[in-house]
This record gives sequence, structure tokens and C-alpha cells, in this order.
Amino acid sequence: MSRKKITNLVFKVPYVAPKHKEEETNILKYAKIGIKLDRKLYEAFIKANKDIKGVKISRDSVIYIQNNNVVIPFILQDKENYTFQIVVSKPRKLPKYLPELKFDLIQMEGRKILGGQRFIVPVNKYKTIKDKNKK
Repeated sequence: MSRKKITNLVFKVPYVAPKHKEEETNILKYAKIGIKLDRKLYEAFIKANKDIKGVKISRDSVIYIQNNNVVIPFILQDKENYTFQIVVSKPRKLPKYLPELKFDLIQMEGRKILGGQRFIVPVNKYKTIKDKNKK
């Protein structure tokens, strides 16, 4: 018999000491961050869905993060595989002295950390296909 458990995906923007007085290092000030869920993970999210503050959910199963320290709950089955994709829009209005932006996704069960990933977006090297074709 498989066990169901609540697992949380926590979005965090790590504190980065600014190098310039007016610098803002929170990626949410410059880019949209989304988590596109596969069908099974979206269903697990719907089952656990509480009134989650700080996110916007699109029709195509993307959870857009709007605030730091957002906790996204899922009811997962043991021995099941789930996938998601990170969607990052092209950063906008960036100071030239800001080399990169960071955010963390941490998988937790209660207070226990199960794993996580730090994402680094190199903003001065960030180019889209449209940008590359402007040559």
C-alpha cells in the first residue's frame, strides 16, 4: 500500500549583500519565476491546495511566484516520480553592476529538508533567441 504525504516546495530568495547602496538583489523585482508542473504533480498540488498566498496559477499548470518564502504544498505518493520545469522570464530593468540573480527551491516534509536546488540567472549574459538574431 502506498503512503500519501504532504511535501512542500519552498521558494526562497537568498540574502545577498548589495555592492551598491540602492541595489536590489531580489530576482522577483526583475523577472517572472514560474514552476510548470507535469500532470501528476499538478493533481498532487490540487489535492493539497490550500489558500496559498504569494502565487498566481495559470491555466497551463504554471505556478508564478510573486513573493519570497512561498510554500507550495503537494500530496505525493511514495515511489512515484514527478517532474516540473522552471520558467524564468528575461530579466528587465537591470543595473549594469548586478552580475546575477539567485533563488532557491527547497523540498521539505514538515521541518525536514529533503533536497533543494539553487538557481543562478546570469543577467548580463542572458539572451533570448530574438536578441541573438539582432546582430
